[in-house]
Amino acid sequence: MRTAVVTVLASILLWSSAGFAQNAVVTVQTVEITPKVERGFSENSTLEAIDEVTLYPRVSGRLIKVFVKQGDSVSPGDPIAELDHRDVDAQISQAKAQIAVAQAQVAQAMAELENAKRERDRYLRLVKEGFSTQQQLDSKETVYRTAKAAVDLSRAQVRQNMANLEKLQVDLSEYTLKASIQGIVVNDYSRTPGEMITPQTSLAQIADISRLKAVIQAPESHARLIEQGMKAFVTVGEAKLDGKVYRVRPFVDPSTRTTQVEVAVENDGDLKPGMFARVFIVEETMENAVMIPMDSVISEEDGSFVFVVEDGKARKKPVSLGRSVGRNVNVQDGLAKGDQLIVLGGRNLSDGDQVTIR
Repeated sequence: MRTAVVTVLASILLWSSAGFAQNAVVTVQTVEITPKVERGFSENSTLEAIDEVTLYPRVSGRLIKVFVKQGDSVSPGDPIAELDHRDVDAQISQAKAQIAVAQAQVAQAMAELENAKRERDRYLRLVKEGFSTQQQLDSKETVYRTAKAAVDLSRAQVRQNMANLEKLQVDLSEYTLKASIQGIVVNDYSRTPGEMITPQTSLAQIADISRLKAVIQAPESHARLIEQGMKAFVTVGEAKLDGKVYRVRPFVDPSTRTTQVEVAVENDGDLKPGMFARVFIVEETMENAVMIPMDSVISEEDGSFVFVVEDGKARKKPVSLGRSVGRNVNVQDGLAKGDQLIVLGGRNLSDGDQVTIR
């Protein structure tokens, strides 16, 4: 198949990158042979953020401060809002004091343990030397074990108090709401300091708009052909962007006979969630394809042909046709570089008729 340039007489407007062509009134226009034609289907959609989260507190409290407003950029860990946490602060101070007391008790119990151990060891020697009785040694052994148990108990109390402190510190962290993703604050809900906040109160909505998605409902006839990673185009206004299928619902909705498909597109900075979008899913790519309007093809019993202009005369050329895309058809053989294709009035011509190019 040779690459050709077809000069079109009358009307043709070719959307080559999406594989679509439709008629629009124009004068003589030169159309380059499309290097490839992408075959598929289109659906309307609305742009949405792929990653989006609404933040709710896990605790109740009075709102002290809001650190962000709508439109601000945030990163994971950035503070969003702070609630009144004085009660938790007091509990933390009390827990720290309890830890200090418990640690002092450990020190006291350790001293008593050391004293009990020395007494026990001394009586062990006295019993061996015959200057003490076994009953006296047993008494010292009991005191030693009691002192050791007191040390273990004091250490356990320290660990318990430290665990309580850690829990209170976790509770304290819940009073400062932080961003969980990179993105833009798309809604700050106009919260005012002094407002009473509960776990049911939304404080901020954050969306990562660096990548957006367009969700479509693909007809059942196309659903079986769609796979994750397939190429797609997302058209927003005059901008046409490369996209990719990144999620396909694994079942067909029996009520609508459609499957939900999500197409991801990189945001060049001009796109916003909520914008209208037209999504084209590429199901097949036809390489080195020559697409011409179907209306320019004349079919007879012995095959199909078109008329081209040569030296001011109409010349009949047989063509071999392939797949059709919209109102265009793929010419597999029959047209060459520089051919001028007649797309209007050809049905009234005969081979060799004089023609005038408009």
